[in-house]
Order: sequence, then structure tokens, then C-alpha cells
Amino acid sequence: VFAAHRIARYCRLRRQDTSSTRRAARWSALVAEIQRGLSSLDAQSLTDAVWSLAVIGHRDNRLLAAICHQAFERIDGFSPSNLAITSWSYATLAYRDDMLMKRINRQALGRLSEFEAQSLANMSWALATMRFKDDVLMHHVAKEAMQKMANFSPQHVANMAWSFATLGRRACSLFESLEQRAVHLLSDAAVDFVPLDLALCAWAFAWLDHAASDAAMLRGIADSALRRLNDFSTQQLANMLWGFDHANYEDQRFYEAVGHWCCSRPSSWWDRAAGEEVVSILTALKPRAETVMGWERLEDLLNARVLQPLASFLRQRNSDEGYTQGLRTLRTYHAGALYTCRLFKALGVTYLGDGDAQRTQAQVSDLIDFYLLPPEPRWLPDGYGDDDMQANRAEIPSLLELLDVKRRVQPSSH
Repeated sequence: VFAAHRIARYCRLRRQDTSSTRRAARWSALVAEIQRGLSSLDAQSLTDAVWSLAVIGHRDNRLLAAICHQAFERIDGFSPSNLAITSWSYATLAYRDDMLMKRINRQALGRLSEFEAQSLANMSWALATMRFKDDVLMHHVAKEAMQKMANFSPQHVANMAWSFATLGRRACSLFESLEQRAVHLLSDAAVDFVPLDLALCAWAFAWLDHAASDAAMLRGIADSALRRLNDFSTQQLANMLWGFDHANYEDQRFYEAVGHWCCSRPSSWWDRAAGEEVVSILTALKPRAETVMGWERLEDLLNARVLQPLASFLRQRNSDEGYTQGLRTLRTYHAGALYTCRLFKALGVTYLGDGDAQRTQAQVSDLIDFYLLPPEPRWLPDGYGDDDMQANRAEIPSLLELLDVKRRVQPSSH
């Protein structure tokens, strides 16, 4: 375990690719040795073993299940950091054992006062990553985090905010404390807010509607982001801009600078972007930065790489795998509020227009009124003996002629 831990720690410090380590004969021998001696490992050694597997990215279900069994039996000997690191490791490996997690959570609940800021952030991040809902534990984690907020680093703030947003928990007092801490850290030139932390904070606060459009935290995130644009990945930029757009943050200088930077990116940079990310980036920038030089090229890229492939897929007949699998392959699920009209056009679907326009609102209102109309009785002779009975038939309103629709469309199709 000690040797595996040293290897994993070296790889983490060097931030090197671990694929070659996983294939190495020496690593395989160490893993086999760990598995043979699991029954003799104490709480710290079990924690170090699963942490090493997580850092190297070695997902062996049989070994992980065996470690779960041993950890379950020895949980009383786990320290707060052991509990948090074990949860983090299993979440990182995308391996969920509900029995072990319930046991860890119960143990953690009684010892939260001993948890440091790092352990609180790791614990909440693990629960959110595994989508493991424990409302009681998260409630007490929030209370404990507020008491120890002065010790939170940018990563702790970002991970805590992301965890609660991902689990959909509105902890207003906690987010107020997190915002105050974030503003303080952002104003300190000696503190390094990496792009991932900036993106997570912007996304999480906007997702739970905790960020006001003129929030000092958003201004601080924007200023820090401009200094580190070259370090952003496509996903990080998309998440940050989605948060700004959702919070209605307005800063023309910021959006134009980001727009110029995006337009200067080579095609190879956009090759790494999922369709969902391209949509989020352009949707946030379009109302505020579409006048920058090169914007047309970005929209052409969106059309060629996202809208046209999505339209082609939607024209196909549904397969046995369903639309979800196909959309996952495309790495996009929608065209965004500002580009759906282009998707409709590619599909040959009539687009009414801007939802804020008075004419469009009137058309939609007429359509809703039509489907709320009760059937109007009308006598329709059919040649049978009950011709004196009246049949129910709805009148066709003029709205359908306005939309050039020749047949009634079922409400579920809208």
C-alpha cells in the first residue's frame, strides 16, 4: 500500500498521464499484493489504497468491492479525513456502494465538528458526484462549513457551492457565507482562483438563483477570468458564461474581451468542445459581443458542427437505443434559446418568431384558447337510426388558417 501510495502521489504532483502507470507490470503486481492482504489492512491503509486507485484511475470492481467490505467492518476506526477521502475516492472512480456510503455518512454525522474545511468540501463533493442524497448530513455540513468558512480556500468554496447546486439544495445562509468568502479571496492578489473554481462558482450560484446581476462576486470572477482566459477549457468557459448569462450579469467590456478571445481561437481548440458547450458560449455572447470581428465564423462553426448534425439526427427514425443515446453521441441536447430558430429552419418547422413580440404572443394565446374550447354540439346526419341525436365536434378556428395548417394537431405535439 505504501509503494502504491507513493506512486499515486508522485503522479498527482507531476500532473502526468497515468495510463502508462496502469499498464505497468510493477503497478499490476502492487494491486495484486494489496488485494491479497486486504484483511490485514487498518483504516488508514484502506484509505490510502482506495485513494491510490482513484488517483491512478484504476477501476477494478472486484477489488473495490473487497475494499468496501473491509471498510464497512472497520468504519469505527476511520478518522474524519479517512471518511472524506474514502468517499472522494469512490466518487472519483464512479463506484457507488450504498451500504458503505450510508455507514460513512452516519459516522461522519456524529463527528462533523472534527472535520476540517478540506474534509467538508471532499465529503460534499463526493455525495454530489455520486448523486447520493442525504439531506440530514448536508444540512449539518452546511452549518459546520459556515463556522469554518475563514479556513476555506477557493477550491473549497467552489466545490461546496457546486455540491449543493448539483444536489439542488437551497442553503441560503451557506451561500451568503460562500459569497462573502469568495469576494474576499478574489480581491486578494496572492490567492489563485483557477479557471475551474471560477466556472464552478459562477455556475452554482446562478443555478440556484443565488447570484444577483450586480453581485460583487460575479465582478470579481469576471476580472479574474480575463486574466486567465488562456487557461480555460471549453467546458469551463461554457459553464462560467452560462452562469453569467443566467444571472443577467452585464459588463460589455468583459463580454467583448471574451468574444474577441473566442474568435481568435484556432479550429483545433473548438474541436475539443462538446456541442452543448459551443451552444452555451455563443448563446451567452451573442447579445453582447456579436459585433466583434470574426463572429460570423463562430456562428458558421456552430451551424456546421452542432445545428446541422442535430437536425440530421432528429430527422431520423427513432432507434431501439432511443434519442438519448444518439444525443449523447452528438454531445448536445438543444440549440439554445437564440439558435433554436435555426434548428427549426433546418428541420423545415414553421417558427412563429420572437416570444416577446406582440404578434407572436397573440398567436400563442389564440392557440391556447382554441385547445381550451369545449366541444360545440352540432347535428351531423350519418344515415343511422339515431340521426336525431347530436354529435360533438369542435369548431376549427381561424388560427389554423393563419398558421397554414390544414389538419388539427394534437396538443401533445406542441
